[in-house]
Amino acid sequence: DNARRAIRAGQAALAKGDPSTAMVMIGAARSVLGDMAERYASPGLDADIEALRVADLGLAAAISDIRRGDPSARLSLETWLAGSDLWVKGLQVDERRSYYDRGVLAQAIGVPDSGTRLAR
Repeated sequence: DNARRAIRAGQAALAKGDPSTAMVMIGAARSVLGDMAERYASPGLDADIEALRVADLGLAAAISDIRRGDPSARLSLETWLAGSDLWVKGLQVDERRSYYDRGVLAQAIGVPDSGTRLAR
């Protein structure tokens, strides 16, 4: 998952004493979450959108901690990664009802479905 890879890169940057790069990588993860939220905006997936929103808020808080020089930012990122398994599983279960599914997307925009799954 791209968001989690970006967080791991941010953690590595923090460990090397590079908070600027860490914040850029965490920002990249937030961008990925936003992209994902757009694909889970189909009807009936409100819980997935909320999970992504909460995940994003956790990352926003970590960026704030880094800006303030708060050493708890490292723990925040570790906690975020550990907790991500739960909401990722929920997203995986609902993926077939999201706009990642070409049929769902085709129906939403009113075009014929070619049967191919969209890339993430």
